[in-house]
Amino acid sequence: MKTKNLFVISPHHYCHSTATLVEGLNKSDGIKVLSNTSHNYCKNTVQNLKTQIQVAEMADYVMLSHSALESKYKNIIGPLVSELQGKIDIFLDGSDYYTYEDDPNKYKLYIKRELNGSILEINGNPVGIMLRLLFSLRKIDTSLNLMFPI
Repeated sequence: MKTKNLFVISPHHYCHSTATLVEGLNKSDGIKVLSNTSHNYCKNTVQNLKTQIQVAEMADYVMLSHSALESKYKNIIGPLVSELQGKIDIFLDGSDYYTYEDDPNKYKLYIKRELNGSILEINGNPVGIMLRLLFSLRKIDTSLNLMFPI
């Protein structure tokens, strides 16, 4: 089985949502997690901006953590996010609010920590974590469209 690479655009501080997801993926066979920072349990760190962009473009998936978009990182992480616009597959919305930090329709997978239970669909798709991407990371039949609520 070919190892899939996930490049995580992470904040330069501890983020519970990012750390929890990365820690779990680190234990999964077939997935190598790379990141722009060593925070949040990432073992494979890419330091300079040019190399981060190259690695992200070669990765199978790119994930952006909402906390990496905090204004204090505008000049540190902002250039990376700008260069990868349109190439980010996953958005990890770990905010404390029910409102979306970004438009879920822009991503193949939008993971929301605080979910408003009254919103059942986005563009006709049930809200929840789509396991299709996780299955494709593990080379399991991607024709399954399983869902589970957050």
